[in-house]
This record gives sequence, structure tokens and C-alpha cells, in this order.
Amino acid sequence: MSPSTLCTRCGKPRQTATSASITQWLSVCRCDFIDLPETGGSDTDVCPDCKKRVNAGRSGSFTQMIFRSDLCSCNRPSGENGDNGFAGSSARGPAFVGYTEEDIEDCEPPDLDPEFFPLDRYQPLKELGSGSGGSVYLCKDLLLGKRVAVKVLHVLSAEQLVAFQDEARATSRLNHENIISIIDFGSTPGGSPYMVLEFFPGQTLRAYLDQNGPMEPELAQEVFLELLAALDYSHRHGIYHRDLKPSNIMLRGKDVRVIDFGVAKVSEMTGQTTEFQGRTMAGTPYYMSPDVINGFDYTAASEIYSVGCMLFETLTGQVPFQGDTALSTLNLHASCEPPSLWQVSDREFPEQLETFVATAMAKSPADRFPGAEEAAEFLRQPIQSVNSDESISAETDLPEYSSGEGRPTFLYLALSVCLLASIGGWLLFLFLSSSESLAVSDMHIKDIPIRSVIAPISDEMREPRKKIWSDRMELTGDWTDSTYSKIKVGPEIKELRILNPSMEFGKGLTFLDDSNIETLDTRTTGITEDAIPHIVAMKHLRYLRIDACPNITDEGIKMLARCPCLEKLNLRDTRITDQSIEYISELSSLREINLSTCMNLKGIGRLKQIKSLYASDLDLTGKLDGFEKLYGLRSLTLPRCGLTSRDVRHLLPLTITDLNVSGNLLSEQAILSLSKIRGLRIFTVAGDMDLATRLNPIMEKRGISFRVESSRL
Repeated sequence: MSPSTLCTRCGKPRQTATSASITQWLSVCRCDFIDLPETGGSDTDVCPDCKKRVNAGRSGSFTQMIFRSDLCSCNRPSGENGDNGFAGSSARGPAFVGYTEEDIEDCEPPDLDPEFFPLDRYQPLKELGSGSGGSVYLCKDLLLGKRVAVKVLHVLSAEQLVAFQDEARATSRLNHENIISIIDFGSTPGGSPYMVLEFFPGQTLRAYLDQNGPMEPELAQEVFLELLAALDYSHRHGIYHRDLKPSNIMLRGKDVRVIDFGVAKVSEMTGQTTEFQGRTMAGTPYYMSPDVINGFDYTAASEIYSVGCMLFETLTGQVPFQGDTALSTLNLHASCEPPSLWQVSDREFPEQLETFVATAMAKSPADRFPGAEEAAEFLRQPIQSVNSDESISAETDLPEYSSGEGRPTFLYLALSVCLLASIGGWLLFLFLSSSESLAVSDMHIKDIPIRSVIAPISDEMREPRKKIWSDRMELTGDWTDSTYSKIKVGPEIKELRILNPSMEFGKGLTFLDDSNIETLDTRTTGITEDAIPHIVAMKHLRYLRIDACPNITDEGIKMLARCPCLEKLNLRDTRITDQSIEYISELSSLREINLSTCMNLKGIGRLKQIKSLYASDLDLTGKLDGFEKLYGLRSLTLPRCGLTSRDVRHLLPLTITDLNVSGNLLSEQAILSLSKIRGLRIFTVAGDMDLATRLNPIMEKRGISFRVESSRL
């Protein structure tokens, strides 16, 4: 891109006639629209660093939720109101907090130009917010006689207006009790596009947390179940929100509404390249999924990650990851395991919520809840009270990690360890600073603000620490085989998670022998194959996670095949080959396996004992031989595996209840053929809104829950 196409004022690409979506339009130069300061009587200051306005507009405006990329976001405080969220600033920018019936009493109606507002039908009662990108007004619908919110954008080009209307038309199809409805949309005589929204008095989740602090677990459970219901509905209609955050969740008592679907990118448009070279991402860094950064498609699981981030903050009052810059915050999302709720709070939490957040925020989409429906099913379980009597073994004098202790140093450790793993890949991206959106391009690499990302590792955080719930133990810090050997595990411990990414270990796990542990999670650690004999000696082990462990090879799997009762195994992103598949086929008790990104596999069809198979991002074109004999298979997930319409014949003889073949180039006829598989109830494919519209009636008649995801093929 030539310098002449970049604005000298904001550094963004100048607006063209080819911007394909609202998200892309928000990421281009709009300086022509902001020469005049906003009304409100405040002086307009310019930040010396980013050359953007410091003044944030009116208090309580909608600008926080829509049009804020023209404002300075340098040195912003924690929380979504300052996406960079960095220490050193105590000021908070204004945010939309909601509105009540009383807010519109005794207010002076704004005087608007009919050229730029649809006065023929909507009578403005009050300006709710305004910014450089547009304004939002509370209005009376003169035709229906009810109150609505009208969002007016600045003038767009003809092509951009068509794109806006296409997105608004698709989003307006959403009709759900937990989603703010789009009632109408169009353009004014002067060419300004507008959108008419349902009027819903209430406050945002952001405002609730600011006023009341963390939410009680029982109330949070109710709120997030409503949120998940909205997302499940929108995902089934092929639409992703793409900017989930507390200020986009409205509350009125226990009534919940999701807002801002109107500027979400319709999923059918995902993957299209733009003048930004296809590297535009929208969202708020504190709540953004790392999927696109890590090379995955944006799917329903990406939104589940954002839900996990929001629930984390709702319960603890703190975001899970907070770097010195938006770039470093996203770096943490992309590379680091999230902390437990108790690690950043001064209280204990029900294990159900700890597990939900950890699963929702898993680095790999394959390890999260696959969709909002499954997430809600887990979250709906009754919350159990926390056992305050923590039993910590007296046989070791290792220091304990008490709740709230060492919280700052935990983040320092995360920053330091993760930077080394991901800085090379991250230098491909550019953060276009905005509190509400993030645009990434490789044309501004020199501008990436990476100073102060590296922080010293605290000696305190190197110390091995453990935490025990009623039946679960977690080990963090730099454990060695010597310190591991000192641990004694009581018979009440059923689940163990080890977080030790920087040290190799294995021989010292003697405490696993003959333990009652049923779930062992050592993902993304330096565990070696010296640990396998101790794992095999676990007579009660049902679920083993050794995914993304670089030291696990075929030799280790050969030993692991002697596990007496292993039912679930995660080998994602390991170095195994088809030789391991041969060994695994001897595990008669195994029922569920994850083989995603294990690139050297061709013989998966030999795993005849498996009931649930997850294998994403493999090259399986023409390699499904033997799948037709997997008679016990009930759940099959093969996203982005290069499947073609010729490969589906191997799946037709099966009896499957849940089939996911998203991200594969399948014809409509092949999809219809797969829908005839015996027992099929949940079916996920790649496609667009038109495909969903055509096939939904057929799937409904067959009793199939049909999901269409737009993916890179």
C-alpha cells in the first residue's frame, strides 16, 4: 500500500469503495468526519502519541459500543472501557451503561435534519450518544406508536451501503427473546444508513460490575445461561456476534439481552479478503478468542471463548489476561493457559464454574465446548457449595498458593513465558488502536508497540505450589522430579492438573501410582515418557490429557496402551504417527480420542472401539478407508480435514448422532447424503446463509439440528 493511501493524521487506510463490511468500514480513515469537535462543551485535546482525540464524548453514550476508533486509547485503565487496560492510569473513559424510563423524562427533543434522519417515521426524543461514526437516538415510532432506538451512521459509498444493508438484512432475521431486535433499516435521503432497534430499558453488565463488583455465582449462572441461549440461536442461523463483552450485555433484573448484533460480521462473509490483505480482526482484546491468531477459523467455539472471558471477569472482577498493550494482551490469549478463578480472587469458587471457565477458554477450539448448547448444558448443573476445609498434605512443606497471593506476579510470569513462544508469529500483525475494534495488517509492522512486554520472572512464582479443592488438585510453578516425589495424594483426589510449561519432568510422579485419580491433565507441559510407567500404574485413570506435549512419541504411546481402564485420551498436536494408532487400537476401554493436528496419520479407521473421534486440521483427502467399519462411532468431528464429496461414501454406513464436517469443500448433494446417516441429530457443515436457508426445512423434517459455519476451506 502506497503512503498516499494512508491518512497522515490517523495512519489508517483511506476509505475506498470496496470495503466489504461494517467491521472493515470501522477500520478505515474517517478523519473527514471528525474535523469538528463533539458537542457537549468540552475542549478537544489531541494525544501526542497517537494523534487522536483524548476527549471521549458524552458520559453514558453509545459511542463506547460502536464508534470509538477515532479516540485515544493510550494508557487506558483496566476493564473493557480501556481496551489496553494498563496500570498507571486511574481515569476511566465513558461507556454506555444503559438507560431507564426516567432518562427520557423532561428532555429536550433534538432538532435533526430530515436529510440525515428518517423523521418521516421516527420522532427523536433524546440523543443517547454520538461519536465520529454516528449517533443513537431514543425515538417514537410514529407508525407503531412505540419507543425504539435509532442508530444513524455517517454517509457511506454506494457499495458500502449495499454491504451494510446486506448485513442488517441478515441480522434482522434474528428473533429471540435474549437478542435486541433490529426492527428496520434503510438510508436517509442524504445517504446516511440507519438501523432501528428494540427499546430495552436496563443497564449493561459492564455498568453492573462497575457499580456492584463481582456477581454472585448463582446470579452469574442465570445471566450466562440466557446469554448462551441467545448465542445458540444466532449460531444456528449462521450469525456470529464477534464482539462479545460486558457492555454488549443488557440486564433488567434477571432479563438478559445481547446488543450490537447490528454491527457484527455475518458469518457467511468470513474469510473474504479485503484491501487490508485479509488480516482484519474485530473485537475487544480482553475478550477476544485467539483462534484467528493461531491459524484457526472463527467458529461458535470462538464465541464460547469470549463467554469464558466475560464469566471470568463477572465472577472475579478482573479480566483473565491483561498486558501492557493491546498487542501483548492478545499475545497472552494466544499463548498462555488462563489462570484459575481463585488465582486472581480472594475467594473460592464452585468447581463447576472453575471447570466451565477453563474449558471455555481452552487454547484449542477442539478442547472447548463445541457450541453454546453444549456450554449451557454444562453450566445448567446445580452449583455446589465450596468446601472451606482444604486438605493439604502435611508430608511436604512446599509453600501453598493462597487465594489472592501473588496475583501481579502471576501475570508477569505469563507475560514472560508466553512472549518467547509467540513473538515471532505476532510480528506479522498490526494493532490499529481502538477501544472497540482491532484491525491487523502486515503493512505497519514497524509501529507495533512491544516495549515493556518482557517482565522479570519472580523467584516467588518459580516456587512449586499446589491448591486443593474437595476432590481436585492443581500444581503450578517450576516443579522438578525431586519436588514431585515429595507429594502425597489422599484418596479423595479424583482430578489433577499440572501447569509446568518450562520444566521437563516424569520420573518424580511416583505419587500417581495406585492413586484414585481419574482425570490427569498435563497439556502443554514438558512431561517426558519417563512418566508413562507411573500413568499406567493408575488403576482408576479414565481421562488423560497429554496434548501439545512435545516429548510424547510413539514409544510413549506403546507403553500407554497398557492402561487398564483409560476411556478418554487427548493427543492433539503431538508427534505420534500411524504406529501409535496401532498401539491405541489395543486400548479396548478407550471410547473418546482427540487427534487434531497430528499430521502424520492415515490409519485412523483402525480405531474400531472409538465412540467419539475429534480430528481437526488433518490431511484426510482420500484417507477415510476403514471409517465405514467404525460401527461404534456416535460422534465424529472432522473440521478442516480436506474432505471432498467423494470421501463421504465412507461415512454413509455409520450410525452417528453428532457429525461436524465444517471447513471441508462438500457439495450440497454430499451434505444431503450425509444428512441421511442413521441416528443423526446434530449436523455441522461449511456454507453460507443461503445454504442454511435452503436446507434448514429439510433438516427440520428429519429431526436434525443443522448448523452452518463459514470457514476457510
